[in-house]
Amino acid sequence: MNGRLREIFGRVKPLAIGAACGMAFLVALPLTGVLDSSAVPGSNALVDWYRQTSARQSIALRSALTAVPDLADPAMVARGAGHYELVCANCHGSPEAAPARFAEDLSPEPPRLAAWRPDARLFQTVKYGIRHTAMPGWPTALRDDEIWAMVAFLRLLPTMDAPTYADLAYAGAEPGSCASCHGSDGQGRDGAFPRLDIQSPQYLADALNAFRDGSRQSGTMMAAARQLTDGEIAELATYFGRGVELPMGGSELGERIATLGLTERDVPACLSCHGDKGRPGYPKLDGQPVDYLVTQLELFQKHGDERGGRFAKVMAKAVEDKLEEGPHRLEPEELRAVAEYFGD
Repeated sequence: MNGRLREIFGRVKPLAIGAACGMAFLVALPLTGVLDSSAVPGSNALVDWYRQTSARQSIALRSALTAVPDLADPAMVARGAGHYELVCANCHGSPEAAPARFAEDLSPEPPRLAAWRPDARLFQTVKYGIRHTAMPGWPTALRDDEIWAMVAFLRLLPTMDAPTYADLAYAGAEPGSCASCHGSDGQGRDGAFPRLDIQSPQYLADALNAFRDGSRQSGTMMAAARQLTDGEIAELATYFGRGVELPMGGSELGERIATLGLTERDVPACLSCHGDKGRPGYPKLDGQPVDYLVTQLELFQKHGDERGGRFAKVMAKAVEDKLEEGPHRLEPEELRAVAEYFGD
């Protein structure tokens, strides 16, 4: 028996020594200064290959168990297109235009997204970014819904022509402007974006300030609002915030939750805060896209007041799954019913 153990050890020992030497080499390599840290494009093809291969394999491994939702919703594609035009097109280019000149000086140079990539890998890349490149992670870890919208767009980008891209990304408005997503009249676009014209100027100003300072979580809106000055926020809020009145209606269940709440679960009536007779400064919900309202309620349930914004604590207490005082859960069918009562 001892002889057998010595035989096994004799075979394993060289492998262990080799592995240890290999690890020592990898640890010591950066200390030698051999690896070129130059950011000049093409300065060290071997280092670029090493890092890019490492990144691809890391993304493939970490995306292997990612569950991909249904990405066929045109509204998701439109939301992804608007953000791509605002943030991504300068580096990666678009069917309309080549990347900006500065992108040619980045090392590694951002790839043109002209080939299909697995959806789960796109999600991993967009959410977490890639170290040692100019590719950042998504600005907030709480908005996977926004990241999947970007994936829904990116999976179609390789086959997209310039007119289709332009229609999705800004629909005739100034590219990257508020109107490119929310419409020049603030009525949203194709049910993909929330309406602004139903809100008051004060609510819109508060929301833009919250997105700008990061206290309200949205990778899309944080990127847009951080470019705005105080004066521009005031102008936009005044222009879009018209307080338009719209009718509401829907199922009996939705109306009951909106008008009476669910007292057995301590869910307050939505209209006690959001209606015309509700609390000053609260957002109006009538006319918003149904899926937008469902998503916002789901975010409050999942993340509570971490979602951010002026009313996060109130909404978390109303709909969050579990609180110290007891459950305050709205079931999925209840979320959709109340969204359909208010929504367009």
